[in-house]
Amino acid sequence: MKNKLLISTCLMLASYSFAASSDSGVYLGLSVGNSTTQYMPDLTFVNKANGNMNSTATNVNSLGAELLLGYQFNPYLALELDYLLVIPHGTSNNALFFFGSQNFANSSFLTTNVKGILPLSDNFSLFAKTGLGYNFVSISSSLNSDVLTNTEPRDVNASSNNLAVMLGLGASYKFSDDFSVNIADSYYLTFAPTINTVAPTPDSLNSSMNNFGFGNTNYISIGAQYLF
Repeated sequence: MKNKLLISTCLMLASYSFAASSDSGVYLGLSVGNSTTQYMPDLTFVNKANGNMNSTATNVNSLGAELLLGYQFNPYLALELDYLLVIPHGTSNNALFFFGSQNFANSSFLTTNVKGILPLSDNFSLFAKTGLGYNFVSISSSLNSDVLTNTEPRDVNASSNNLAVMLGLGASYKFSDDFSVNIADSYYLTFAPTINTVAPTPDSLNSSMNNFGFGNTNYISIGAQYLF
């Protein structure tokens, strides 16, 4: 009798533990999509006469990947820690940053977001979110000696961390209590001088260029979410 009671108690505790973990509210999300960023360096050119940078306002498209950790307080409200990486891209031709032989531009965002959820049915919901965080940007270029007059070959590297605000809208479809897929449109506003308005010469990149950005980023994505 005691053994049966012990077994029954263990089964009840195990069932309760499983139910509690299923309702923990913690979830993990992944997404991929297209990111469009203003003033990326591959549209920045060097004027050979005086070494000044000239840039057009053309947007640059890149692959993006997002990882987020969230906690859902109730069916209508959640809090998320969100990391977005704009996949680094580079080139080996002379049409990119500083006409260098190797050029790379990196950008990523880390934000804390508040998410509002509007359930329209048991499976389908709309959501909106906003948050605050940082944009981490960097550029790397191998500058050729024939680009500028009296310029020796050298590497150019610069990075900057800037305040960013995130705004997003999306829709989610739930296949089960734990798993859902979503589409979203997220916009990241950055607060720093864009690269075409700072550092009048390449020489200043390695020394004083510590406050620059690539402009705002729009990220359109498809993703999945798992509730633990």
